Amino acid sequence: MFSLLKFQAELKTAYIGRPIYVFEALDSTNSYLKSLTVSGANIGTCVLAEYQWAGRGRHHRAWVSSPYLNLTFSILVANQETLRHPGVLSLIISAAIAQGVETYVGFPVETRWPNDLFLNGRKFAGILLESVPNDPTKIVAGIGINVNQTDFPPDILLKATSLRLITGREIPREPLLAHLLKKVEETLAVNVGDALQAWKERFHLTGKIVKLDLGNEQIVGTIEDVGEDGELLLRDGMGIIRHFYAGEIYQVLQ
Repeated sequence: MFSLLKFQAELKTAYIGRPIYVFEALDSTNSYLKSLTVSGANIGTCVLAEYQWAGRGRHHRAWVSSPYLNLTFSILVANQETLRHPGVLSLIISAAIAQGVETYVGFPVETRWPNDLFLNGRKFAGILLESVPNDPTKIVAGIGINVNQTDFPPDILLKATSLRLITGREIPREPLLAHLLKKVEETLAVNVGDALQAWKERFHLTGKIVKLDLGNEQIVGTIEDVGEDGELLLRDGMGIIRHFYAGEIYQVLQ
């Protein structure tokens, strides 16, 4: 079980993770944290669960995570008024987690638009931002990280990895989470352009032909860039550069 005492001994933040609520099981850390906002939860409040029976990723997909091995948590963050589009916040938090993992385990992390993180070509983390009902000033950021899991379901066996599989050693979760929350706090405080640049430096698909899944259709095109509002700039088969604020890179073709 995740040790709250060990975590608090390592935490060096000013406000993120203060407080943190730790549960053995919840339906969803995002849902629980949103419910806390009704009673006035402060920015920086975190919720962590060892197991989520209704944990979800993008497009309402189930997030599969083995209990007691990984980190599945949510952070209440401010919806920064300086951001012209909330999609940028997802990239900022992704950049923070990427940098935090790199400095902790010593392996380069690849960002994948809009909110996934990869190691050695396989996904190990994902981020899901959700708005808070009746309070546009707050955003819930749900984060799932494969830390010590070594077995995965057959459908994602060749697509997923974990920090333990990459490093070859068990990773203590409490100091890792404390380190990551500190990095998130630092990154949220820097210039948006600098944070976006940190994300772009780890995005290696510019110039690649990809298949973009929009939910109701799929589009093939060449990635030109990621814009300052967090949108994907894709050149389609007609040579037109289109801006996408939502979707998923389903497949890298070449």
